[in-house]
Parts: sequence; C-alpha cells; structure tokens
Amino acid sequence: MKLKRSTVGVILIIFIIVSAIIVASEIHFSGRFYPHSIIGGEDVSGKTFDEVFKKLDMAATRIEHEGFVVRIASSTIKIPSFSQGLTPDTVVEYFSIGDWKGVLQKAYDLGRQGNILRRMSERLGLLFSPMEVTLPYTLQESALNSLLTREIGAVVARRQEAYIKAVGATIEIVPEVNGQSINQEAIISQLRSNLETLDTSPSFKIFATTDRAVITAKKLELIVDFARSLASRSYAILKFDGFSSYVSGPMLASWLTLNDKEGVSLTLNQKKLEEYVRAKVDPYVDSAPQNSRFEMQGDSLVEIVAGTSGQTVDLSSLNQQLVGALLKMYLTSAFGGKSFDAINPIILTVNLIPEDPKITEKTIAEYGIKDLVGTVTTNFKGSTADRAHNIKAGLDHINGLLIAPGQEFSTVRAIGEVTEEEGYVKEYVIKGNESIKELGGGLCQISTTLFRLALNAGLPITERVNHKYVVGYYGPGLDATIYGPHPDLKFVNDTKGYLLLQGRIEGGNSLVLEFYGQKDDRKAEVTVPVITNRIPPPDAKFIPTLDLRLGVQKCTEHARYGQTTDATSTVTYADGRQRVQQFHSVYTPWAQVCLVGVSLTAPLTQSSDEGVH
Repeated sequence: MKLKRSTVGVILIIFIIVSAIIVASEIHFSGRFYPHSIIGGEDVSGKTFDEVFKKLDMAATRIEHEGFVVRIASSTIKIPSFSQGLTPDTVVEYFSIGDWKGVLQKAYDLGRQGNILRRMSERLGLLFSPMEVTLPYTLQESALNSLLTREIGAVVARRQEAYIKAVGATIEIVPEVNGQSINQEAIISQLRSNLETLDTSPSFKIFATTDRAVITAKKLELIVDFARSLASRSYAILKFDGFSSYVSGPMLASWLTLNDKEGVSLTLNQKKLEEYVRAKVDPYVDSAPQNSRFEMQGDSLVEIVAGTSGQTVDLSSLNQQLVGALLKMYLTSAFGGKSFDAINPIILTVNLIPEDPKITEKTIAEYGIKDLVGTVTTNFKGSTADRAHNIKAGLDHINGLLIAPGQEFSTVRAIGEVTEEEGYVKEYVIKGNESIKELGGGLCQISTTLFRLALNAGLPITERVNHKYVVGYYGPGLDATIYGPHPDLKFVNDTKGYLLLQGRIEGGNSLVLEFYGQKDDRKAEVTVPVITNRIPPPDAKFIPTLDLRLGVQKCTEHARYGQTTDATSTVTYADGRQRVQQFHSVYTPWAQVCLVGVSLTAPLTQSSDEGVH
C-alpha cells in the first residue's frame, strides 16, 4: 500500500523538526546535564559535567579526610571514615564513599550513547520521568554503633539501675542513677542522608532525652529483707555427675533483682548467673564438638582423628530451676518479711545440651569427597594475644563448612557477626592522639589465607579488596581484607562436587586451611606480584597511653612503603580452556606507631622496637 504524498510530507516535516530539536539540544547541552537530572538530591540540569564533578570531588575528599561531627549539647563527637590500628591490618571502617565518579559518568551519558533512536528515547524519557541518582556509599553499622556507644558514654550520663550488693555478709542497696538517652538510630539515619548527597555540612545536632531507671532503690526495698535472709540462711549447690559447685548465700542475694520491664516481680540477674557458670562450671563440664580430621594417604582420603560429640550447659534450665526455687522461698517467707527458720540449701541439677560434630567419615562418603584439592599456610607469629584469639574464633566459625557446586562463598557471611557475644575481643586503634579499644584485628588472617587457598585450588574470585596498608603478615599483592557487609572475600565453587573447608592452628602461630573435594585436573598458577610506584613512609607517630609506665615505649611493626602491585592468576582446565584474573592492589604508606607510657602505676616493662604486631 502506497502512502499519500501528504502523509509522506507530514512524516518528513516531523522528522526534520525532531532532528532540528536534537541538533539544537546537542549544541545547547554540549558538556552539560540534560533537564530533570538530579544527582545526590541536587538538580544539576544545565550544569556542566566538570562543574558537578569538581563539586562532588571536593565534597568526597572533605568527608573522607574530616568525617562528620555530631553535636550533643556543648559536646561534640567526631565520626571518621575509619580508625587506624596500631598495626596495618587493624583498620576499623565506619563508612566509605562508593564509586560516585562512575555513577556520575553513567548519569551524564544518559541520552548520549547508542544510535539516534536510543538517544532520542532516553531524552524524551527525561521529560516525563526525572532521573534521580543516589550516590553510592557503605555504612558499617556494627562498628558505628560501637563507636557511638563509647563516645556518647563519654559525654552523657548512662542510666544505672538500682541493685543489691553483698559486702562480705552485709547486704545493701546501691541506688539508681537516671541518665540521658541519645537516639543512635537518628545519628545513623542522618549519616546515611549526608552520604547519599555528599553533604559537607560541618555538623548536625542530636538532642538528649532523660533516661529514667526502671528498677529503683524504693522498689528493691520490697525484697531486701528476703535478700538478707537468703544471704545468711541459704546457699546453692550445682550438681552434675559427681561434680558440684558452691554458691554462697551473699552471692545468691546479689543475683536478685526485679523484672526490668515492670520493676516489680522478683527475678534473677541472668547475666550474673551466666558469668558464674562460664567461670566455675564450664571448665569442668562444657566441651565443643570436634570435627573429624583427614589427610591424604596415597590416593585415599583417610580419617586421622575421629570426630567427637560435645556438650554445653543448659543455662535456660538452670535459670528456671533457680528462679523457681527462689520464688518459692520468697512466697513462703511471708513475702520476704521474715527470715528462714533453718538453713535452706538450693540443689540445682546441671543439664547439658549435646552437640554432634558436623563432619565425620559418613559426611565424606555422603558427598563423594575424596581428594585434597588445595592447601595454604600463613604465619601470624608476633601477634598480640587478642589478635591470636580472634583468628581462633574466626577459624571456629568456618571450620568444617561444606560448599556446594556452583555456590558463591562469602567470608563475611561464614564468619558471622563480629561481636563480643560471638567470642571476639577488642584491640587497640588510634583516635586522635590516644589509643582506645575497638573490635577488629586478626580476621583478615582468615580472609587472606582463604583468598590464597581459593587461588591455590583454581577457584574464580568474585570479590576481593586489598588492605589499605601493606601488612607484614601477608606482604603486598595477595592479601584480602574484610569488613562486613563490604568489603568481602567471595569465590565460587566451580567444581562438580562439594568442597569441605577445614582449618587448624599448627605450632601456635601457623594457620592451615585446606579444601577437600574431587580433583578435575585443573592447574592453577599465580605470578609473584609486580611492585611499582613505591612511596616512602611518613614519620613515626607517638601515642600516649596509661597502659605503660612513664617513659616506656612500645612500637608496632616497621613502617611500610606505599606501593602498587599487580598479580595474575591463570587456571587451565582439563579441556584446555583458560581463565585469567588480574589482581591490582594500591597501598598507602604506613607510619610506624609507638605507644609511649605516661602512667606512674602501670607495670614496669622494657621498651620494644620489634613491634606488637
């Protein structure tokens, strides 16, 4: 069917008009953002790319170097992007700015890439639907909450509930203290808003509210007579299979409290019971399950250490027994108004919760695991006791994990939440010109060893970030830092079978990680990292500390050069295919950090220039 001349003419006129508009638009908005372009909450329509880039670059640089300031009454709290540790691998990150440059470029390219139809479609889309781009960032809430809790505690009074205290055989009430409360979620929400827009406002205010104690001295007066009777006329015995542990009457009385929601009903301070059990009972009856250990003997995977079941104290049962006994005694003593007529011992049965090992010979047979497919050893000699503790705690979380075929393994997810409740301890980091303790240190020994293990086994790496500084334990180029949720170390099990991850500590300071599975004749090679762009380290830092005697000096490991490294991983499969991955790492120069004692009472120790790694 032929089009009429008039129709063809109309189409031609429309085409000419649209083309003219596009050409005019190209000329007018050359180097500028198109209308309805909103970047980080700001309308940048008509602004040049360079203008917007420079503004965001200045804001990002300022935030990264100066952080944010929170004002609470007349006090201020500074939130830096990270806290530097006493050693290069103890870097605690609070927030980081993402690839805003890439986001900005992508936003600018909208309507400028592809053929004319695509460009025209994208520009018309902007007329009816504005482009709103949020700038990328990462906020480490766990670390940030830890920082805020510590810093807020230094500038506002914390609430203290009234409690019962035993001084020898004397029972007394320690009165409550009302405090102030700061909404930490409001601070984090404001930080998110600032990071989304790269807002460089110098500070923002947060107001404190009164935080009243629920358990008061007046309320505890209701049970203090009962507590005194309990202290003088009772005690508890925890029994298990010939084992017994004695709890004195005064100690029992100091465990008494009131329900913290209502502040009226008698109950037990569960934390004090748990602390007692961990110190006095666990060493005798508590044991963790142990996975079977394997090694290759000839062409076979052989169990060399059989797995053993474990057991742990059932704290819930123990708490129920003790609370039940105390309530019964309280009610039968005329609501605490009379002392007992005779000694009333409380006999408690320690029940155990059994736990079987996750990995045994049966597990190996079930998943067809028969070969050692990768092994790596790293050394952490010279680590502090806290760092070594964290390495062991992290190893306990990943040891015995099974990775399914095709599964992406996340180190952050496998290690779990890094909290004191999960068994991790704090190490020193630097805040201004003083040292404080913060969770961190040691877990990157796990992630770095896992990174090298995955390379050794020829597995594809899907996420890896190098440390900010060169760490003496690992050297440059083949390290991997983690700090949940990101950065993370991730890799994929691209073999046809399950992989068993096993690890152990050898000789007190060597971490050994192994993959067992099914060999598929792939060959993995990793080049020695090539080092370029070496930058000399800055001058040493000297940080005063009350943990050392006046004049005593203790320094970290040696200063480190800043440098850039490149390493290549090449995996050749049985069918001749090759997979090549490049690992580019940039490290900042590291200054040696020395603690200088300012205390007159700290233990006298010799100075050290060898380091407290």
